[in-house]
Amino acid sequence: MTNNLNPVVIVKDNQTFANSRHVAVFFGKEHFNVLRDIGRLEGEMHPTSDLKAAQFHALFRASGYMDANGQLRPAFDMTKDGFTLLVMGYTGQKAMQFKLRYIEEFNRMEQPHKGPSFPTSRTPQNQPALGLLSLKPRRRLLVR
Repeated sequence: MTNNLNPVVIVKDNQTFANSRHVAVFFGKEHFNVLRDIGRLEGEMHPTSDLKAAQFHALFRASGYMDANGQLRPAFDMTKDGFTLLVMGYTGQKAMQFKLRYIEEFNRMEQPHKGPSFPTSRTPQNQPALGLLSLKPRRRLLVR
């Protein structure tokens, strides 16, 4: 992988992810250091309980890649929350630029995957057609 000035966010199964390899390249870190940082997060979450382990695996999904020698190597796909948890611990000017650009990219990539928005206020434009949901009381006709 070459140095990439643009953040890389991918879509898999209708979810957006950042891969640990892309994070390493963009941030100028060795991939093994990013894996180490993810491992530290896992340890800090105390994954001895099933709940904590499930929380970690919801944020960080193990993946892999083939290196130049054809060996399968570890990597992680991380959700927006997993990514945020990881890189918010990074510091410096490049870290700040990195965080802001990745947040922008996640937001850009998520836009087409969100459902339609619905109005939250009632205006004449979004009133139910023909007053079908009108709450006005009806008069009863008494038949004698």
